[in-house]
Amino acid sequence: MYKMFVYGTLMKRHSNHDFLKNQRFIGKGLLKGYKMYRVVISFPGIVKSSQIEDVVIGEVYEIDKKTLQNLDKLEGEGHMYKRVKENIILEDNKELEAYVYEWVRQC
Repeated sequence: MYKMFVYGTLMKRHSNHDFLKNQRFIGKGLLKGYKMYRVVISFPGIVKSSQIEDVVIGEVYEIDKKTLQNLDKLEGEGHMYKRVKENIILEDNKELEAYVYEWVRQC
């Protein structure tokens, strides 16, 4: 099993959330040191920021290998986004390490 931090269209009530419908929701999370951009009108991307106060709000899931592979395809892992591990702060202030998709193209 893998931990995944999602934002944008993969979050609940958004267009790509069906990819996570059978996975375990852990909770809402906060990713520090990243900034979100609107890549195109229909989806966002995040990039590292030099400002530690920049944050991205999202959700954390525990997912299986097949879901991870499906998300990699959806996100164009390796050419549109790269999957990296980052520390995520949960609502109860606990931290965990999770994968997140970082935008790799110029914004």
